Amino acid sequence: MILIQLPGKGLLLSGKTGCDELYRSVAESLGLHLVVQNCRELNLPAGNVGQIEGKIKQLVAQASTKSPSLLVLENMEV
Repeated sequence: MILIQLPGKGLLLSGKTGCDELYRSVAESLGLHLVVQNCRELNLPAGNVGQIEGKIKQLVAQASTKSPSLLVLENMEV
């Protein structure tokens, strides 16, 4: 999953495995700050949904402070 965060706006995209070259190239060519998070690293034991939500909110806040930015959530299916 890819979220392009612009001031007050966002765009959510979905891509196949191996599209990292594409989003890195897009970020570089558009001058976007790139934040990449592998969601497998967020996969905590059951019952810790609040902790996962908190980490995702931190990522969005991090991307928002350096607008415009591109937030990539890899392996979102986990």
